[in-house]
Amino acid sequence: MVEESRDGFPFEIEENPGRETMLLTRDFKGEKISVEVYMPSLVAEFGEIPLTVKVVKKSGVYLEFAAGVDNGELAIVSLTINDTKAKDDSLASRAPAFKDLDDDLQKAFHKYLDRRKISAQVVEFLQEYTTDKDTMEYFNWYNTVKHFVKSDSG
Repeated sequence: MVEESRDGFPFEIEENPGRETMLLTRDFKGEKISVEVYMPSLVAEFGEIPLTVKVVKKSGVYLEFAAGVDNGELAIVSLTINDTKAKDDSLASRAPAFKDLDDDLQKAFHKYLDRRKISAQVVEFLQEYTTDKDTMEYFNWYNTVKHFVKSDSG
């Protein structure tokens, strides 16, 4: 289900009911930007929301960031560059761990994402939305089990 963007929120939201992911998408100056958000899991550190950010150029070349939202901040773990049109992984290249990159380069990648509206506003939204989604998924599960048990007792 795709929801319209809310009050200036720059992304469209594709909810996946019953699944532990959602997708945020937008176009920016000819780029296709997607943020795949994974619901926080019991094995993840408390408060961490894992996500994958993909910025695809018209040529098909893209940067993909593995990241997470933790304590109100976007934390980039790694990034790769690849090509959607390549038949092999000839362009695939994984940089060193993000934390091992030069501080100025790390800041430049954060600015790059911020210009594409992957910013504090999105981080705040994700924290609220994933909590709401988790509550709704639990509520739906509870009602399904309740209906199942009731139908067995009749």
